[in-house]
Amino acid sequence: MTKRRTTRRSGTSWKDGALVWVNLSVALVRDRDGAPDYFVSVLTDITARKRAEEALLGSRAFIASILDTSPNLIYIYDLVENRNVYSNREVSQFLGYTPEQILAFGSSLFERILHPEDAERVSAHHARMAEASDSATIDVGYRMKDSSGEWRWLQSRDVPFARDEQGRVTQILGFTEDITERKHAEDEILRLNTGLEERVQERTEELQAKNRQLNEMNTKLEDATRAKSDFLAAMSHELRTPLNSIIGFSGIMLQGLAGDLTPEQSKQLGMINNSGRHLLGLINEVLDLAKVESGQNRPVICEVDVGTMAREMFRTVMPMAEGKGIEMRWACPEDLRPVLTDMLRLDQILLNLLGNAVKFTEHGHVGATVSQDDSGVTISVEDSGCGIAAEDLERIFDDFYQVARHSSARSGGAGLGLAVSRRLAESIGARIEVASEPGRGSVFTLSIPERPPTA
Repeated sequence: MTKRRTTRRSGTSWKDGALVWVNLSVALVRDRDGAPDYFVSVLTDITARKRAEEALLGSRAFIASILDTSPNLIYIYDLVENRNVYSNREVSQFLGYTPEQILAFGSSLFERILHPEDAERVSAHHARMAEASDSATIDVGYRMKDSSGEWRWLQSRDVPFARDEQGRVTQILGFTEDITERKHAEDEILRLNTGLEERVQERTEELQAKNRQLNEMNTKLEDATRAKSDFLAAMSHELRTPLNSIIGFSGIMLQGLAGDLTPEQSKQLGMINNSGRHLLGLINEVLDLAKVESGQNRPVICEVDVGTMAREMFRTVMPMAEGKGIEMRWACPEDLRPVLTDMLRLDQILLNLLGNAVKFTEHGHVGATVSQDDSGVTISVEDSGCGIAAEDLERIFDDFYQVARHSSARSGGAGLGLAVSRRLAESIGARIEVASEPGRGSVFTLSIPERPPTA
């Protein structure tokens, strides 16, 4: 007996008229001689299964309609077959291919549109996704070429979508964003930063070169200044000794100790003596400046009665002031406390300030006022002389600087007295300030701390 089975699915209806789906199986039964004998038919009701399939198809169509309205690029990628099994409308519009074309490309899709430099990264990403847990979300960035041939930067966020019996992920659901503009902006920022760093490096190297040049120049200037100071200090004896001889012998002759002199001889010797004293004063100022610059003769700090010392300097210049008919004014409290300072340097500073006040005052007065507070002692030297223009107030402390000569400055000078005074003041922590107006006199103020900073 031979049986031949055929199976088909068809729709039929029950006695109540309801349409149902059945699976019809028919088998041919033959007799012993092989001739057809009869058919055996089996009907199986598959209505529930068909309805489930229809519901599933409807559900997929509904989900696809939702995904097609999303602004994101959404796809389902099969890791086993290495191809897209679903792409929404946004993917088609972005790539310029129909969904059918994308599916038809199969595994060659990435070869067509994925940037070669990103293939290894995407492959490694798929390998990670195959082992991902249910809740895993993994991002990957890559470049794809659209239908116009332009490379676009994409950022995909993938999640597991289906698994095999061993639990390995077989399909992933991806949500992709076009980040081309952002990447271009990042690249531009990186380019600008790189350019800025290069320019900063160039400027830094230029500044370093300039600093090296300045350091070399400063070193040369320091060496030159030191050599000048050493030379002047070494020449002190050689310069002063002959001048002292000239001044001394001319003084002896003026006194008549070497014999009587004619009026003309006395006049000439007086000029020699005065010129020698003037030259000796200039040399002393130059040598004092050289000593300060070379660091010789460090301050000798001791307790000093500033009131007594200032009064002695005041009395020293009184004969010169009386000879010019200048009124001398003095003001000092009796209960001044001693301060720690260098007495010899303070003597020289005050003598320079008082001597200048008398020198540059033709008539009127010269005054010295001493005061004390918690910070130290202040001595103000005031005169009613020619005054100083605003543009010269700081320059008068420069080496060899002389204000344009007035009638009150006939005695001349090397322009070093105030320069030396300021340096001496700084060496003991003191400060010299000046206030003046042309034609209204000047006030030089010396502020002496209770103790120098290094004491």
